[in-house]
Amino acid sequence: MIKKKIFLFVTIISLFFLTNCGYKAIYSDNEKKDINIKEVKLLGDKEVNQNILSILGINNEIKDENKLTLILESSLKNNVTSKNNAGNPLTYQMILNTRLIIQNEKVIIKEQSFSSNFTYSNKDNKFDLQELREEIEKNLTKIVADKILIFIKVRL
Repeated sequence: MIKKKIFLFVTIISLFFLTNCGYKAIYSDNEKKDINIKEVKLLGDKEVNQNILSILGINNEIKDENKLTLILESSLKNNVTSKNNAGNPLTYQMILNTRLIIQNEKVIIKEQSFSSNFTYSNKDNKFDLQELREEIEKNLTKIVADKILIFIKVRL
């Protein structure tokens, strides 16, 4: 009986502090961070960069009141990680590397690299293999965009 009362008391106190301490989830869709960018520069894989910008909700509209420039440099590599005795690929690894630079005028405010990778098996049907690669690219892009979003929310 006493253990139940102590548990109830601790639970109520914990809820009280969590609701009143100003805690907010960093990664929440309810509250999008308004990122005002004057200019966006895309280097490397432009399709991946455009997809990242789309997920982040950043567009290329120039807003004169801000001086922040966002530079995204992405590269997507598809490497063979193992081969059979005949030299045919058995497994691949897709690696997405993205470098984010945030500048104010010409001064770098923040710079961070993000990476994500996935290893997958070869398929006999090349159409299925291409579809798999497109799905993996989409998922890796989403993962990197989520990492960038968290970085921006925490650092800016």
